[in-house]
Amino acid sequence: MSPAKKKVRESPFLTVFCCMNAIAVMTMLPVSISGLGVRESALVTFFVPMGLTAEQGVPLGLLWHAVTVIASSPGGWIYLTYQRHQAIPRLRRTPLATDDR
Repeated sequence: MSPAKKKVRESPFLTVFCCMNAIAVMTMLPVSISGLGVRESALVTFFVPMGLTAEQGVPLGLLWHAVTVIASSPGGWIYLTYQRHQAIPRLRRTPLATDDR
């Protein structure tokens, strides 16, 4: 087993968990479209000291983005085909009682 793979396997779960959350927050910054580029460079920056190579970090970021797009596609389809008048009943427009003083 190569030393790089050994380092990745020995990295503590809490460190990886914190790094992934920090990267997720970084991708929400309005710097690029859909966080592309920011995610990949952050993955390389955070995980190279843990033994991941840059050649592994970039595809990991692109895979993360692809999984997010695929997982959210059904919700996007529902949003685009949703007809509001079928799901939300129309409110009856009744005149308000007024005082005739």
